[in-house]
Amino acid sequence: MTNQEHLEHLLKARHAGIAIESDEEVYALGLVRQAVMALPHQLRIWSILDGLREGLIEKAKPAADTENPAAALYAMARVEEPFIAVFLDLVSHLEDGRTRRALRELLIHAERLGSTVILIDATAHLPVEIRAHMTRYTPALPMAAEIGEIIRQTVKSLHRENPIEATLARADFDAVVRNLQGLSRSQVRRVILDVIMEDDCLDEADVAGVLSRKRHIMSSEWPTPQKLIHSL
Repeated sequence: MTNQEHLEHLLKARHAGIAIESDEEVYALGLVRQAVMALPHQLRIWSILDGLREGLIEKAKPAADTENPAAALYAMARVEEPFIAVFLDLVSHLEDGRTRRALRELLIHAERLGSTVILIDATAHLPVEIRAHMTRYTPALPMAAEIGEIIRQTVKSLHRENPIEATLARADFDAVVRNLQGLSRSQVRRVILDVIMEDDCLDEADVAGVLSRKRHIMSSEWPTPQKLIHSL
């Protein structure tokens, strides 16, 4: 089951709360938006900077006075049509009792309405009283085929700005892909950008460079969410 299929299954099964543990916010939002296209639900997205806004309209105007997390949760709990409500980086705000209570009431409301509240955060360490309502979901890291496509798209994007010489033989390309397995999508792009920008080239000499950069990332004191062990 792909990441997209997994999320679509959770939404169609009407899970009232889903905690997506990922530092790839753009990717996770893309999964949500794609899944909602096949559902009759409206999509709302909240962030501390924008407040609540329509999730399928680019640069949609935020709803007034919804920047405060408790206010946004309260507003969604008054919606009476099926919805998918995404809250970005809400977990840190749950230390506030009012916000925590508002989330519990919204989750109860969502369950009654056949709707879903989605939390997208780099950590899914939730208060005990919230966990009972939530299903934890951590998107799988990219496999070989997706990594290969990320490499090709990154090279194409750079080449439009400045000519890039990509001379990797098939065996070397496959070696680069293998060396990048275990990284997130954004980390894969960053590594490829780094090795290309050294000499505007992606060739056999970069196979070792890719592995070196991966080792540096994996040994970093900032672990990826897959390395973090939290129990809901």
